[in-house]
Amino acid sequence: MIKRWSKKFDWPARVQAYMAHLAEAERLAIQGQALERAVEWHQKHESVRREAWREAEETIAMVRQARAEWQAKGRLPGWEGMARMLELAFKLKQFARGCPARSRKRTPMSRARCRWSGKRPSGKRTVCRRTRRWWTWR
Repeated sequence: MIKRWSKKFDWPARVQAYMAHLAEAERLAIQGQALERAVEWHQKHESVRREAWREAEETIAMVRQARAEWQAKGRLPGWEGMARMLELAFKLKQFARGCPARSRKRTPMSRARCRWSGKRPSGKRTVCRRTRRWWTWR
């Protein structure tokens, strides 16, 4: 009798539909929590980014003030210290904008697999910029 009812009322399909409904409800709950956490983290990072931008502006102002003081005294400024401070300021500004700390430019030369060749260039051979040796595409 149970087998007949199972076929008649299509219980396996109902179970599958119910499980799909539960899975969708669980996915929506997880997605909602993730969205709340993302908003919370964005608010935390926003204050840190504003502070980094403020520190960068202060650092640039300090470099300008030191340069003006050195020029008023007729001395040459210490370029190394100023360069380090400006580098720090620019890194802080990059962080504040959300830029990556280090960007690596990929060129065809960096992807090429080089093979040493003692011969002069002919065809597709040229000098590898990094090793200064002749190379050819494989």
